[in-house]
Amino acid sequence: MRALDPKQATCLIAAVQLGTIRGAAEYLGVEPSTISRQIAALETELAVTLIERGRSGVRPTEEGELLIGFLRRQENELEAMLSDFDALRGMQRGAISIAVGEGFVGDLLDAALAPFSQQYPGISFRLNVGSSEQVLHEVLTDRVHLGLAYNAAPDRQIKVLARARQPLMLLAAPDSAPAALPEPVTAAALAGLPCAILSRSYGIGAMLGRAESRHGLRFRALVETGSIAVLKNFVRSGMGVSFLPEFVVVREIRDGQIVAKPIALPEFNRGEAQLLVRQGRRLPDAANRLLTHLQRNMAAYASGSLLHSAQR
Repeated sequence: MRALDPKQATCLIAAVQLGTIRGAAEYLGVEPSTISRQIAALETELAVTLIERGRSGVRPTEEGELLIGFLRRQENELEAMLSDFDALRGMQRGAISIAVGEGFVGDLLDAALAPFSQQYPGISFRLNVGSSEQVLHEVLTDRVHLGLAYNAAPDRQIKVLARARQPLMLLAAPDSAPAALPEPVTAAALAGLPCAILSRSYGIGAMLGRAESRHGLRFRALVETGSIAVLKNFVRSGMGVSFLPEFVVVREIRDGQIVAKPIALPEFNRGEAQLLVRQGRRLPDAANRLLTHLQRNMAAYASGSLLHSAQR
């Protein structure tokens, strides 16, 4: 029975995921020539071309995509089997990886991971924080088990496990003029307000861009950033307004630091928090159990319903 060389397979996956031979070499701690030789040897063994080289880096051929899919399924099945062993031992150990938008972090840690960790102290977590685009990429490439994103772009390879309507709100300092605007805040009232916004790679930034196109708006963005912490500080400082779902600023609203006001734009009212997994991914038992905690306990999913509690 023919078996694939694990070193060759690792080099191929690293090169494709990172996009360059040099990036794969730095990640694996070897010379670029070693990566090239290992991939070439694998291509010779299988009698196919697995990658294409271009100015922007490397990408898999159709044969390469098939092989990488096979390797990922193998890895997932092994992980799931090990998870079954852990479950038989009473969930005494295990690891869950999550790609998460920054706005979910406080809610995730306080409301979900804290009680889950008390119940299963042997389970560890790896959190990769990034934009909606980055969350989707992490889920699609199986770098994580689960993704938490806001208004991520639809993808046929992604399954939405849970979703909840979370409208985009106008945030203002309590003693500022925008805090006194009539509700819901109209598009005309938004025009000219100094604001801080997220870049377009974030679900929220993309929503703002669509609103500008459809309603002829031009947000007066004093700050464009990839940090939600920057948005919160901008609002608290009184420099202007920003736009986030209410669950992201629950603590600041409760403490009287920020006021959240609904906006009379249909695009903003269709915002939703999403819990994502790759289609066909068999989740470890620990990740399946965590799903229930996320949906039950997180403010982001308070109005949502769990569509699939297991992927077994």
